[in-house]
Amino acid sequence: MLKFHAVTLVMRFYEHLASKMCDEIILDRLTKDTFKSALRKRDRLASDQTQSRTIDLGRNMFKTCLWANAIAFLADGTVQQIILGYGYYEYYRRRRAHQRKQRSKSYGDTNTSYPDGQNEQEDTLHMALSFALKSTKVLFSRSVALVVASTGGAVGTIIYPGWGTLFGTQMGDGVAGSLLE
Repeated sequence: MLKFHAVTLVMRFYEHLASKMCDEIILDRLTKDTFKSALRKRDRLASDQTQSRTIDLGRNMFKTCLWANAIAFLADGTVQQIILGYGYYEYYRRRRAHQRKQRSKSYGDTNTSYPDGQNEQEDTLHMALSFALKSTKVLFSRSVALVVASTGGAVGTIIYPGWGTLFGTQMGDGVAGSLLE
């Protein structure tokens, strides 16, 4: 529950930044209500029910969902990065304290190098590399989830504009999350 509130708070912060940094056209795209947009697009294209119009509806809704969900996915990725960074910080801090304590018991000196030949710099480099790889995984998974959720929103709009859009977006995010995380 705390993560949900943190994501919402970060999302509102990003929306505030976007309102200060982006023009009105971009801001409108970033904050669009996909439910209402799907209904408007359906009504606009209702007179012509050809296959090309249906494809146009899906293509337009993909773009709309991609823009409209960008801030939410960025906020979620940011919160995941903060959690990951804090977890690594705590783990590394406790691990170093434990290793120093073990060395001081064994050698009576906290400045003694590691007994097995590994030095603290290599350990730090290993932890930094591990953190970078996991950070990249978070970035990749949230980016792919955004695209898959937008695709789901487009498919949902074709099937049932409005509620189908919301359902498709959530299903796309869930599918991407279960496959990548």
